[in-house]
Amino acid sequence: ESIVTMKTASVNVNGDMMQAWVALMKGNDMSYQLRYFRMKNKKWDIYDYYENDLTSLKNKEYTDMAVFEQKQYVVIAMGNELWYCQYVKGMASAPKLIHTFDKEVSLYMGWKRRTSKNQNWLMM
Repeated sequence: ESIVTMKTASVNVNGDMMQAWVALMKGNDMSYQLRYFRMKNKKWDIYDYYENDLTSLKNKEYTDMAVFEQKQYVVIAMGNELWYCQYVKGMASAPKLIHTFDKEVSLYMGWKRRTSKNQNWLMM
């Protein structure tokens, strides 16, 4: 397995901000997993580790990922497709296809959508 991307997903637990991470992993069989974990201190103690199997993304080419930490979900761009997946402890969440574009898509934080000749840019 290898890390495709890893992004911060900090969380407020009872008024204590904790560093958390969401990692998209890719297996040798071209399957993907979404892993979530958080760390509380400089000793690298890990809390709330869990993972989601993303079988429906198998054999797709990763483009980009945006993390929405307050709602605990990610939007993953795979080529010209956008996929939604929640990362909530104790709840298996299969990715859901939310949109297919004519061209490859990249994700950026903001609220506009713009297109170029070769790529869609979805601002969130």
